[in-house]
Amino acid sequence: MIPIGPVRRRSPERAISLRVPRVLATVLAGAALLTASAALRRQDSRPARAAPFQKGVCYAYTLGRGLGYDSPRSADSLKRLQGLGVEWVSLTPFAWYRRLDDPALELIEDRGRGAERDETIRKAAQDAHRAGLRVLLKPHLWGHAGWVGHLEMKSERDWEAFHANYRRVATHFAALASAIGADAYCVGVELRRSTLSHPAFWRALIEQIRASYPGPLVYGANWEGEFAEIEFWDALDWIGVQAYFPIADSQGAGPEGLRRGAARAADRVEGVAKRFNRPVVLTEIGFRSVADAGLRPWDESESERARADDGAAQARCFEAVFEAFWGRPWFRGLYLWKWESGGLSPPGDYHFQDRPAERVVVNWFRKPAPR
Repeated sequence: MIPIGPVRRRSPERAISLRVPRVLATVLAGAALLTASAALRRQDSRPARAAPFQKGVCYAYTLGRGLGYDSPRSADSLKRLQGLGVEWVSLTPFAWYRRLDDPALELIEDRGRGAERDETIRKAAQDAHRAGLRVLLKPHLWGHAGWVGHLEMKSERDWEAFHANYRRVATHFAALASAIGADAYCVGVELRRSTLSHPAFWRALIEQIRASYPGPLVYGANWEGEFAEIEFWDALDWIGVQAYFPIADSQGAGPEGLRRGAARAADRVEGVAKRFNRPVVLTEIGFRSVADAGLRPWDESESERARADDGAAQARCFEAVFEAFWGRPWFRGLYLWKWESGGLSPPGDYHFQDRPAERVVVNWFRKPAPR
């Protein structure tokens, strides 16, 4: 079964264990639940914080010497993005899981082969700010075992251990976000089995993060089976959606069909935005450079099966999404997946650099931001 959501094919190098003893995990989780329960009793729903419009790109780390966030090539690439009308970039550190039912998490570190680490995130943020770009720090969990949305612990005890470990990961990167002057922080991405079954943990975690990071907070929820069911959007500043909605109904869908599909996706998001009175940012949206790019945009493996095209289908999908979302009062921007720090553009994948979709992005990003 192909997971719903993009599969990251990154190769983590070395890791530092973040295993937490089960007794400590239980104590920490219990304290978090008490804190969350108190917050719920107070009905501690925060007023919506104004969201700047985000003309964003997911700035992906290219693994390898001279290609990563700390390379001169990356600094030049960020300057180029600014010239295209991009105003925000998301930077993505990773933590690692070994199995989908294993509560242990590990921070990725370098082994001398160019893997991302805190120092490279710091350098990328510095380069982005120097180029006039704002930064969303957006850590992910990743593992060879399968998509993060399928993480499922075997017992409540294991969930407690997982959440204790995840708290350490999330607060580590929140402290880093504060240190690098990140303009926003994403508290998690696509952890739908956790967010829907343990909302009290997430409320407690959000409050803990606010103690160390003063900026706006968002969570990147999966487009299917998560974003519409989350209960704690009122505790965050923005609703975030990993928006890999299918916008084509069939093979060979033309511009009008793609526009209808994108409008349906925007209508779905609008319902949640109105229910929680929160602005929405599409924390990821992307299409592969293949024919029928709008059919299964979440399925990264199709980049390997489908024949790469000239980029025309990808460009039509981008155009349809901009038309559908731009100007809706709750819509406060999007982050396009993806642009690599090393400037690599393999055929058939999600890159839009030097493809027809790049011209679409420039045309929209150079428009005045909707009010």
